[in-house]
Amino acid sequence: MQLMEILGKILGSPARVKIMRLFLLNKGKWFKSKDIMKRSQVGPNIVRREIRLLSSVDFIKKRIQDWSFN
Repeated sequence: MQLMEILGKILGSPARVKIMRLFLLNKGKWFKSKDIMKRSQVGPNIVRREIRLLSSVDFIKKRIQDWSFN
């Protein structure tokens, strides 16, 4: 089993792992939702759901239409 699969099972979603990884590896950078979709290779509905969840636990923060690691 690959690490991403294991983390996906632990954290509840492989897409969440991809998005969290994007923010963790790019601290201090801001991303629009389209950039998150493209760079994490996750569909728009899933990105919206994961962004909502990650922002509700203060993992990411919002600035107008951009998102960054908190």
